[in-house]
Amino acid sequence: MPAILDALHLELIHAARPRSYDTQGKMMPGVKNRIGVPKVDVRRAAAGVVRRGDGRALLREVCAAPRALPQEVVMAAGLVVATEPGLEFTERVARAEELIRLIDNWATCDLLGSVFPDMKENEAAARAWIGRLLNADDDWSIRLGLVLLLCNFARRPAVRASLAAALAPRVLTAARRSYYVSMGLAWMLAECFVDGWEESEAASLRATVSGVMDAATARRTARKVRESLRFTKAQKDRLSQAMREALARAPRRADEAPARAVAVRSRSGAPLQAHGSGRFGGK
Repeated sequence: MPAILDALHLELIHAARPRSYDTQGKMMPGVKNRIGVPKVDVRRAAAGVVRRGDGRALLREVCAAPRALPQEVVMAAGLVVATEPGLEFTERVARAEELIRLIDNWATCDLLGSVFPDMKENEAAARAWIGRLLNADDDWSIRLGLVLLLCNFARRPAVRASLAAALAPRVLTAARRSYYVSMGLAWMLAECFVDGWEESEAASLRATVSGVMDAATARRTARKVRESLRFTKAQKDRLSQAMREALARAPRRADEAPARAVAVRSRSGAPLQAHGSGRFGGK
């Protein structure tokens, strides 16, 4: 019997706040398997598992669970992967890869990507992992790879290599079909602009004018830059004008993604409808 998993699930149920569906729930349309637990309480529950020394046992139970797990349980497991002491980097990566199949929303994906430790200290192994994620067939794996890139390798001297990885053909193909990959790519590119404006502008415009980056992702990238307080008005105006010109020159394709929303697949294959945009992709 998965005693630790069941105890975690029960703790999260007791921490539930049903009104969270009025706010957070609207940002994750189509995600039904939620308890309604604030992220601070998810973090507290995960920290308790680690403090009690139950981290490894929980991860074994999560990966062997015969039933679908609520979003907050998967979030807590991701936090345990990131904070469980004594794990070598390669083992931590292996544990994270076991959890990816359980990810079915941007919030769980981005939480794991934003807290994963020791990436810069293990850059070669980290980049190899990101490369596998960005080359995956699964959209959430690709999104996770983009989040790991932007959180760890979007600054000099890593900007050029990260731009090349993010603008790889498989990522750009996924961005055409998936709203969440598109938003993740736009977010990643905007982060690269902070410390590598010239390289990021050139790479983004080149991908746009050639048609390899779809119009919706190009517009989202420019919007992410415009919404940031880290750029001057002159920079924002320059990029907006350059992006409009690049889009006007780009070849038109029949498979362009809608500008604001697309249907994406859940793990079960059922369609989920994405709406809106914000700092995070689904979101």
